[in-house]
Amino acid sequence: NGDGQLLEPFFFEKAALANWEQSRNSAKAGIALQQAVLSNAQAQAARANADFARAEQLVGDGSLSVREQDAQRAARAQALAAVAQARANVDIASQQAQSVAVN
Repeated sequence: NGDGQLLEPFFFEKAALANWEQSRNSAKAGIALQQAVLSNAQAQAARANADFARAEQLVGDGSLSVREQDAQRAARAQALAAVAQARANVDIASQQAQSVAVN
């Protein structure tokens, strides 16, 4: 049947377009997820900065040990590293989305 052969490329193109749209939507969702992770990391870093600032004040008046201040300093460093990692993940997700858009 010649009609089926004529329609076959159309169905392949339609399926390819549907796959591309699904990939694009998945890439957009990946970016949104990584942006949410970044927002969370930024909030945690803000809290860690505030905790460290309080720790510095309390060490100054003797209410907190230097060891506890060091723990707050380490927590702040970890939170800032999490922000950097989350930013990198947003960049990676964005690059992957651009790759989907090009393909």
